[in-house]
Amino acid sequence: MKVELLHAFNLLTPHCDVSAALCEAAGQGALDVPLDIHSICTRVGLPQARAAAVERTLMIGQTCTLFVQSTPHKWQVGDRVLALELAPFLHGARLYRIHVSHAGDQSPTRIQQMVMTGIPAPSNSEIETESENTNELDFTSGLDRIGPSHGPMDAAEVRRRAVVKVREDLPALAVEHPLTLMALHADIERVSLQQMIDSYRDMLAQELSENIWQKFFDQNIFILTMLFCGPVHLVSGQFHAQPSGIRGTGAQIGDYLFRGAGQVLSIVEIKRPSTALVQKREYRRGGGVHAPDSELSGAVSQVLYQRHSLQTAWGIHRDDEALADSRPDNTRCVVIAGTLPVESKLLRSFETFRCSYKDVEIITFDELLRKLELFLTHLAAEEPS
Repeated sequence: MKVELLHAFNLLTPHCDVSAALCEAAGQGALDVPLDIHSICTRVGLPQARAAAVERTLMIGQTCTLFVQSTPHKWQVGDRVLALELAPFLHGARLYRIHVSHAGDQSPTRIQQMVMTGIPAPSNSEIETESENTNELDFTSGLDRIGPSHGPMDAAEVRRRAVVKVREDLPALAVEHPLTLMALHADIERVSLQQMIDSYRDMLAQELSENIWQKFFDQNIFILTMLFCGPVHLVSGQFHAQPSGIRGTGAQIGDYLFRGAGQVLSIVEIKRPSTALVQKREYRRGGGVHAPDSELSGAVSQVLYQRHSLQTAWGIHRDDEALADSRPDNTRCVVIAGTLPVESKLLRSFETFRCSYKDVEIITFDELLRKLELFLTHLAAEEPS
C-alpha cells in the first residue's frame, strides 16, 4: 500500500468523523473550486456547528498536500485521487470507532490494522464492552455492524439510516434529549438555509431566464417572505388579477399574491438579475442624471396595473376562501429586478428613482441575497456559554 496513503490515513484517523466526509466530497469533485469553511460544510453535509473541526481537519490535510489553502479564507482539494482512495478507509475507521472501540484501543495503528488489512473483526465480547453515552444522541445505534472483510458501508447509506433511526425515535428523543434535539433542528435549518444561499449565489452568476428564477422561488417561497416586515403566506402563484374574456384573452396574470396577518395583500413581480435599472447614457450631458431604464419602468407599470385589475375585479375575487376578510384597498406592490449598479452616479439615480415611489417597492436580486446571508449570520452566531 502506498506510503502517502498510510501517512495521510494516520494523520486523519483521529478526526475521521469529519475527514471521512471531507475526503468523500473531495474525491467526487465537490471541493475542486476554492470555498470558505461554511460553504464546505454545506457541500460536505456537515452542520455549521462543526466549522471549527472542519477547518482543523483541512489544516491537517494540508500537511500531506491533500488540501490546499488557496486564499486566507478559502480551501480546495489538493490531491483528488488521494482523497478518493482515503474516503472508504476513513469511513471504515469511523464505523469501527462507533461500534467497537469506545472502551478499547483506538490508536491509529490499531485502527489501521482493523480497517486496512484483513484481520478478523473483534469478538462479541469486545463489542459488548462498548459503553453507552448518556449525554449525547447516538444517531448510529441500530445500524448494521460491518466487519472489515466486507468493506466500509457506503457513507450515503450510513447517513440515510441515521436519519431514519432519528425519525423513528423522535418521541423518545424529545423526552430523553430535548436540548440535543433542539440543537439538531437548529443545525438542520442552518444547513438548509446555507444550501439555499449557495444555489441562489450560483444562479446569480449565470444568465438565467425569468422562468427559471420563478421556478426557483416556487420551490423556496421562504425567500420571498423576507421581503416583508410582518408574517405573510402565499395565496397563489401565477394569480389572475383580471380574469380572461370569453375567448380566453385579456387576462392580467401576476407572479405572486401574498396575504399578511390582517387584511393587506401584496403583489410580487419577478424579473431577472440582468434587468437594466437605469440608462447608462445621461439624461442631459454633464448633469449626472440617468433616467430609469424602460425595463424597470415597464415592470413598475405592470405591477401597478395588476393591482388596479385586482381592485376592479374584486367582486369576483372576494368569494375566494383564501381571500376571506381581506381587502384590495391598500395592496402593496413589490418588484424584484436587476442588481445594484456599481458606478456611483448610476446608483444615485437608481436610489432616487425607487425612493420616489410610495406604492411600489423595488428590490434587487443581490439585495435579497444579502438579506438571506444576514439572516444566516444571526442563526449561525455562537450561543452564549
